[in-house]
Amino acid sequence: MRLGVHLGLGIVCLGLLACGGSSTVRLRESGDDCPPAKPAIPMRSFGQEAEPFKIERFTPVDEHDPSAKRRSYVYRFEREPSGTIETLRGVFMEHQGRVIAVGHRGTALVRDPAKGWTREATGTEENLHAITRAPFRPEGPVDAEREKHAPYIAVGAHGTALVRSEAGVWRAEQTGTDKDLFAVWHGGTTTWAVGAGGTMVQRSPEGVWRPVKTRTTADLYGIHGGNVAGAGGLTLECRGFDKKEPVCIPRPVVVPRDLRAVSQDDYFLGDGALLAFMKGPDDKLTLQPVGGSVDFVPADDPMRAVWSNHWSEMGEKIAVGRAGVVWFLANPYYREKTFERVQLPFGADLYGVAFELVDGFLVGDKGTIVHLAVDGVTPPTICLE
Repeated sequence: MRLGVHLGLGIVCLGLLACGGSSTVRLRESGDDCPPAKPAIPMRSFGQEAEPFKIERFTPVDEHDPSAKRRSYVYRFEREPSGTIETLRGVFMEHQGRVIAVGHRGTALVRDPAKGWTREATGTEENLHAITRAPFRPEGPVDAEREKHAPYIAVGAHGTALVRSEAGVWRAEQTGTDKDLFAVWHGGTTTWAVGAGGTMVQRSPEGVWRPVKTRTTADLYGIHGGNVAGAGGLTLECRGFDKKEPVCIPRPVVVPRDLRAVSQDDYFLGDGALLAFMKGPDDKLTLQPVGGSVDFVPADDPMRAVWSNHWSEMGEKIAVGRAGVVWFLANPYYREKTFERVQLPFGADLYGVAFELVDGFLVGDKGTIVHLAVDGVTPPTICLE
C-alpha cells in the first residue's frame, strides 16, 4: 500500500516491503510506482495591473558541474483590490489554505480563491496588529477533527484579543491588560502575545488569558518560540513555555536599534538590524549581526515583519518594510543571491507578510495587498519502501 502526503520537503510515498519475515523502510529514487514530481501551481491572482512586477532568480552554479543548466524561478508581484483603505498590519496563511489579513479599525479580510478579498465583521473598532492560527497540538496523536476546526486569534490595541471560528464568527476575549498587543504566536496548546511596556500574556486552550513576567518595561514587537524582540535592541530568551510559569530573561543588547520581528529559525529583524545566532571564537552560539557588521542593513531601512518559507526548492525568508521594500534571505543551495533587497513599484509601507511554497501575501498602508506568486518550482518526490 502506498500513501502520498505533503511535507515541507515535497511529496512522500510510504510503503512496506516484506523482507525475510520483517518489514523494511528504505529510501529509494522516484520510479514508475511512485507519483512523479509535479510543478507547484500558485493561487489565482486578482492583480490590478496590466502586467505584474517580475524578478527572475537563479540557483547557484553547480561546483561539480559548472556547465550544468541552472534552474530559474520567476517571482510575480501583483496588487489585489482589498476593498478597504484601512492600514493592514498582519496576515496569516497556510499552504493552499485560507488567507486572513487584519488591520486598523477592526478590519478583517478573508481571501476567497474565486472571488478575492471580502470583509468580515469583527465587532470592534480597535486596531488589530497581528493574527495567527491556533490548532490544539498536544504531545501524542493529532486530533484531525479538532485540527480542522482550529480558530484564528488576532490581537491589537488596548489589550484586544479576538477569536475567529471556522465558520467566520469573531468574538472578543478578555486578556487582562489594556496595553497594546503587537504580536502573537501559537505553539502546541497555548497562544502568546506581546506588546507595550514589556507586556506578555498567555492564552490557554479554554480561552483564559493570564500575564507572564518579562523582567522588562521595553515595548515588545515580535515573538516566535522562546524568542522575543523589542525596542532598543532588546531580545528575550523565554523558557518553559510548556509550563505554567515560564521564565523570560533579557539578553545583552547587540545592536541598540528597535527589533520588530523574529523568524521561525531565530533571526531577529528590525530598524536597520538583522541578527542571527552564530558561533564565536569560543565555539558557542551567540547573537550577532548578519554579515559581520551592524551596517549590513542601513539604519534607515526598517524590516517590520518576516516569514520563513521552509518548503524545499524555496528555503528562504522574506521580510517587508518601508515604501514597498522587501528582502529575501535564502538558502545558498537554492539561490545564487542569498541576501537580496528588492524595491517594489507600489510604494506603500508594508507591515505584514506570509509566504508558503509558491504563494505569498504582503499587506500595508491604505489597504495594500500584494500577491507574490512563484513560477517554476517543482517540489521533489521522495519515495520510501
